Amino acid sequence: MSKISFQSSFNRKSSLFSLASKKFESDGFIDSTKRGRRFEKDLSRITPDIDFYSVDVMRSKASHDHQFTNFIKHSTDQAIKTGIFDILTNPGVIESSRAGEVEMKPEILACLNLYVNPMPQGAIVLKCNMTDSLGNPKSVRVFVLMILQSEPLKMIYRIILVDPFHLVIPSLHNGMTKDEMKRTMYNENRDNKICMYDYVQSIS
Repeated sequence: MSKISFQSSFNRKSSLFSLASKKFESDGFIDSTKRGRRFEKDLSRITPDIDFYSVDVMRSKASHDHQFTNFIKHSTDQAIKTGIFDILTNPGVIESSRAGEVEMKPEILACLNLYVNPMPQGAIVLKCNMTDSLGNPKSVRVFVLMILQSEPLKMIYRIILVDPFHLVIPSLHNGMTKDEMKRTMYNENRDNKICMYDYVQSIS
């Protein structure tokens, strides 16, 4: 479970690369006098650095107050277990995700603070919906801290939370509202006892 460094294999059309590029090119991030062909060339050569924020992120946590858990159980859907295994053994799989920047609402920050507290000022957090090689959605969602450096240009991604049940930012599903989905999924998994890390170690 070591650092993953993508080189020529990194997808320049991926959500992660696209979001970072837009940030680099936004007003105020890079001095306008430094933009141009040289900047574009340097940007195209960036090797993203993808890893976990800390080993602690691989371990499950729960908060009854915020209706969050990423503990699993023996009967947890195998697709979720496989997604957890893929992420914990190769964090670079987030490169193929569909990503978007997170609006840091209090209820979202409360969950993220289980792993990163305090959250760095001005942090750029991404919600990554995992996909397979064909672009089809997978079960597990992750939250990533994106750190951009201008001198020299660097794209750094740190996974800060693994969300197998979509409890941090619930989605509409089967006619249920987001709040109903969160409540239902949390109640179905609140008594889970198996830590993600322990599960992966047990089958590795």
